[in-house]
Amino acid sequence: MYVLRPIISLDAQIELPKCMYRMKNFHAGAENELVGKNPPHPENFGTFKQAEQFLKTVENREMAELEKRQEKLLGQLEELKKIMNSIRSSLKLPSKCTNSQNLNSNNSNSGIKKKRSYEVPDIVINANPSYPPYFLLFLQQLLKKEVFLNISCYLHSSVSKLPNVCEAFLRKLKSQENGVPSVLIRLIWKEIGPVAELNIPHYPIQGEANILRYLVRILDNELNYERSQNMIKIDELLDLSYRLSFADSKTNRTSLIQSLNKNLKSKWLTDQKEISIADVAVYDALKKFASNNEINGSLSKWFVQCEKFLEL
Repeated sequence: MYVLRPIISLDAQIELPKCMYRMKNFHAGAENELVGKNPPHPENFGTFKQAEQFLKTVENREMAELEKRQEKLLGQLEELKKIMNSIRSSLKLPSKCTNSQNLNSNNSNSGIKKKRSYEVPDIVINANPSYPPYFLLFLQQLLKKEVFLNISCYLHSSVSKLPNVCEAFLRKLKSQENGVPSVLIRLIWKEIGPVAELNIPHYPIQGEANILRYLVRILDNELNYERSQNMIKIDELLDLSYRLSFADSKTNRTSLIQSLNKNLKSKWLTDQKEISIADVAVYDALKKFASNNEINGSLSKWFVQCEKFLEL
């Protein structure tokens, strides 16, 4: 192939107007010169060779700038590390273990069960002060060896004073951790309906039974009944407790309570040796919406057992 005359002369001088802001030449080095000190004259190259030489020059310059930026960032990180170490020493905090130390620690404690760390979203529950969420008392008791439910209470502007039933509920809340991971629950006393609400984006969860379903799933512990053989029965009892919360007449309540009496064939509702969230949800509904006269038969003994469990 024949050699074409250069289309662009790279060393051509262009007269620029002085009334405009002069920008730095992006294709030049730090001293406004091409990285190559003595580039060959363009007439000695074809168009392809000129383009190739130009791209190499730009690539070398960009790599050099990238290396400078990397060195600068590494220097800043090293300076930040020194600052953090000085803060740590001033606060008298222990330094972090190295990987070898962590490895030795893991090997030496291989027979010890590690404490689980909980990373759950913010839990905010609205509750009517006349209908306290008793299920939270049970959860604190059931989970005390695994996680501490740190329940902090707030008063909404719609509530001027807490009733006696609410004050009695607050006295039963535990406020001291036992060296286990902590999960914060914000309880807001607010003038709403009789059932509690769990604040989540767009669609709040209503009803104590449904809130229990949500909590045992995100905490993912032994209370999660989805791994239980009695999963269907627990679900039915949770639904029954939800219906109890909305029973609009004594006749409907009596019918539901009779159904509960038929289900109670052992110490707890689900025929298990230990209490489950079904017992928690049903107790919560009966405590708030049923009178003492309506809780009869074997269900009354079960009700007393639930109250004794809270006193442990």
